Amino acid sequence: MSSFRFSSNIFGLTSRDEFAAMCRRAENHGYDTIFAADHLGDAAPFQAVVAAAAATERLRVGTLVVNVPFWNPALLAREIATADILTGGRLEVGLGSGHMKWEFDEAGICWESYGARADKLSATISELSRLFLFVGTIEEMAEQIIRNRDRYGFTYYTVHEPYLDTFAPVIDRIRALGM
Repeated sequence: MSSFRFSSNIFGLTSRDEFAAMCRRAENHGYDTIFAADHLGDAAPFQAVVAAAAATERLRVGTLVVNVPFWNPALLAREIATADILTGGRLEVGLGSGHMKWEFDEAGICWESYGARADKLSATISELSRLFLFVGTIEEMAEQIIRNRDRYGFTYYTVHEPYLDTFAPVIDRIRALGM
């Protein structure tokens, strides 16, 4: 049986100090995660979660949820990657298809049917998976490498120096599989 997790959400910003104090209170009360929504009129989600992480020690932070039709997948990937680094890897990302027509109207974004928005969400998830060459546990990353070889023929990978040591266990796993 899994243990319980508890979260709260960001509901308005009045000042940096009050926001930081709220995040610390949540952490002190035993909450596991603070979530930021992606709605017009609310704080920008990625800046908010970075600030929440900076104000706390262990609290995970995340989006509940990113309004995918508002984002270009490449720019969204950049936001996610930057926020993940600046939160020390405490970022959780939720993605959604959008459900408030007035926000689309206000942002000048075409309101599409639920099916079309769901298709865009699915396409964005696929694109994010492509843009984030490896994500997950050592085993999951090794599986991604093997899948990419089988599907695309990729057999050569260059790992940037800052990730040299972090990625090494994935190489060990691939080699242990006899690849």
